[in-house]
Amino acid sequence: MKKHDIVEGVIDTYEFPNKGSFHMDDRKVTVKGAIKGQKVSCRITKLKKGKADGRLLEVLEKSELEDASPVCSHFGMCGGCSYQTLSYENQLKVKEELVKGLLDGVIDGEAHPYEWQGIIASPVTKGYRNKMEFSFGDEYKDGPLALGLHKKNSTYDIVQMDDCYIVNDDLNKIVKYTVQFCKEAGLPYYKKMQHEGLLRHLVIRRSATNGDLLVNLVTQGGFAVYLAVTVLNHGVSGWSLIFYIPIEVIITLVELLLYRRLLTEKNKARAAVYAIAANLCSAVFGLWLIDPLWHFIVSIS
Repeated sequence: MKKHDIVEGVIDTYEFPNKGSFHMDDRKVTVKGAIKGQKVSCRITKLKKGKADGRLLEVLEKSELEDASPVCSHFGMCGGCSYQTLSYENQLKVKEELVKGLLDGVIDGEAHPYEWQGIIASPVTKGYRNKMEFSFGDEYKDGPLALGLHKKNSTYDIVQMDDCYIVNDDLNKIVKYTVQFCKEAGLPYYKKMQHEGLLRHLVIRRSATNGDLLVNLVTQGGFAVYLAVTVLNHGVSGWSLIFYIPIEVIITLVELLLYRRLLTEKNKARAAVYAIAANLCSAVFGLWLIDPLWHFIVSIS
């Protein structure tokens, strides 16, 4: 067996996190993303004494555990969900084996016996994620802007998420609107290698209790870039910003001073006061002063 060789085998062991393995030529070949019982083809990427790592190329034969059809249109391309070819019952069996294996590896069963009570199934199997972080990028080199999750086995390529199965429909709608708006505004995504661009991530949280949403757009560049984009979109004249920028800078400096005192304060009670003051400075001044001032500037421009 040599590096870059293409080999085949039947996965006989499955370990956390999402790694299957088989034995060949007195070596344990580990393949990420392979399920126990599958016959797979893989390319050897790393060799060690008695071990080897392989990159999954193709599933030649399905496992007996694979008794369901994928429910997501992005399955296979997206690097997220990997168990959609398994029924929920079989997914629980696989995860139960993984979790118990981890516990048995660190707990001495004779000295510290424990009772394994199994896994309790969730009543919700669709749209259960309450927080997701989507990345900006392109689906292929120099392609159109995309917003979604990374492609399987890819560092840079992004799969455009239109109907992610594990999140609420509200999140899917926000993703669609955001990428459409950014395309129309001509906003570029941040390129790590070139150190240029603006858009990095879109983080969304949704409350399962009342459906409230928290949307966080992560950009490269900070306040100056945000201000430039806002001016571009609203057509605000440059002279009117003379009134806005100093106030925003002063409030930001006050917040930084409060947080600095918070980090250096050893007294817990005083630290709590500084934390509350910093948050109030941001919330109260933002609500009562900055937002009305900004709307006034936009209206006169």
